[in-house]
Amino acid sequence: MKNTMKKLLSLVLCLALLSFSIAAVGAENVEDAVDVGDNYVYYGTYIVEDGTQEYALSELYDYTVFALAPSATGKYTISVADTLVGIVSNNGMWVTVQPSETTVTEAEVEWECTGVGQEIWIAVKGGAATVSVTVSKGDSDIKVIEKIPYVNKTTPEAFTFTGDAAELLSVNTLNSTVDTAVLGEDGYYHLNSADGYILFANLEDSNMNLYAASTYGQLKGAVYDENGELVSITDYNEAFLEYHACADAATKLYPLTDDLIEMFREIGNNLGWYGAEGWIGGTKDDAWMFACYYTTAPLPPSYTVGDINNDGQVNGIDSNTLMRIVAGNTIVEAGSASALAADINGDGDINAIDTNMLKRKLAGA
Repeated sequence: MKNTMKKLLSLVLCLALLSFSIAAVGAENVEDAVDVGDNYVYYGTYIVEDGTQEYALSELYDYTVFALAPSATGKYTISVADTLVGIVSNNGMWVTVQPSETTVTEAEVEWECTGVGQEIWIAVKGGAATVSVTVSKGDSDIKVIEKIPYVNKTTPEAFTFTGDAAELLSVNTLNSTVDTAVLGEDGYYHLNSADGYILFANLEDSNMNLYAASTYGQLKGAVYDENGELVSITDYNEAFLEYHACADAATKLYPLTDDLIEMFREIGNNLGWYGAEGWIGGTKDDAWMFACYYTTAPLPPSYTVGDINNDGQVNGIDSNTLMRIVAGNTIVEAGSASALAADINGDGDINAIDTNMLKRKLAGA
């Protein structure tokens, strides 16, 4: 169930991320060519040094978009021959402006690269098969912006959603009382209370467009000082893709975690998923919850390796239970969820090997 705000956010994020679609432009035979709109095409990222380089231009689109990654910090002048250029993104964090006749208007543009690994996205107006681009680095003292790779607080594990996707409901962030995420004793985040409905995030939600953005390195958070100047950039791309790889194959749902909360909150804060006043009746800190879903229907127990007592956790209680099973002091029915969870190595037999493997798992080995 989608609410009105989600539909509005779809438009905002499409503009913010150039409505990335993973539709390759095969007819142009250019590696990494991707259609990013009616009149423009993305041709990939290039490492640039001082000097002049020839680049292919699209023959099917009015504007060709490049991401240029300088090898050092400094002030750069980027000029083109016999055509026009415009900056699409001037901080290398995310694409913020679509190229058009009103933005692609100059023969050259200037940019300050404040951190190695940042990019400048430029759009070049078509009209020729190739374009000559000259990059000149000036001498200047540039404050270097630290680029910090995000390290997951929790290691993502393969997740299977056992509920009915048709019964999923959206968190209502337009309520007069803002819904919140509460961590329960079972290790899951729940809606409004520790025993509320379990919260899931759809990592391919079309209203968020985060998976498409992450494949282009666009999921980043920013830290600014009291003067509004950029201090550091946190790179969430690899961390998000790890979660995406472990999400439910059919629905791309994953239980909400601290990592996902931080990513959603920081990305939303920098992309502007809400106005200056926050949500209607809500706050900016909770605005990211539009990405969450829940189901009122009971969830059948999943088969989680090692969770022998089916309480949603794998801990010392399960290890002790497994030792009792192997010793013959506890009986489990063949084919039951407990029996499947006790067969740690999946060889169809429950024995001392499984006991040792579970001990190693609990020890982090």
